[in-house]
Amino acid sequence: MAASTWSANQNGNILEIAYGSGTNFNQYATLHLDSSYFRMNWAPDSGCGTAVILSPSFWTSDGYKQGAGISYNQIQDGEDLLIHFEGENYGLGFEGTVRIHPPTRDQIIADVNVSTSGDVANLVHLGLNKSNFRCREPFLDMSI
Repeated sequence: MAASTWSANQNGNILEIAYGSGTNFNQYATLHLDSSYFRMNWAPDSGCGTAVILSPSFWTSDGYKQGAGISYNQIQDGEDLLIHFEGENYGLGFEGTVRIHPPTRDQIIADVNVSTSGDVANLVHLGLNKSNFRCREPFLDMSI
């Protein structure tokens, strides 16, 4: 029996992430490259799971900014799938990693790290000042 491994294939703006062996690969996650939404299911037929928005979210004078396009590369790191991503939104750069561990019975775990770079001065030009500037790190949605 072949050892299980990760498979990640880009389909349009979506990176489809599966785990398995031979011809039996079950999809556990998707990464939306146009919005940075990363979604996971705890089991192939679970029908629910969790999602995280990898880009920082913040307010500007023209509304709430959530989600941004990203570029990525991926490697198999031991038994884990490691995805490095980066993007920019209104001059605020961000980059990070998603490390997905092999699924176990009714469970899947991913470690997400994100860092930002740049100056928020460009947001001040949009009507914000430092006293009311708010920036959120990745947003986690636990759907049950």
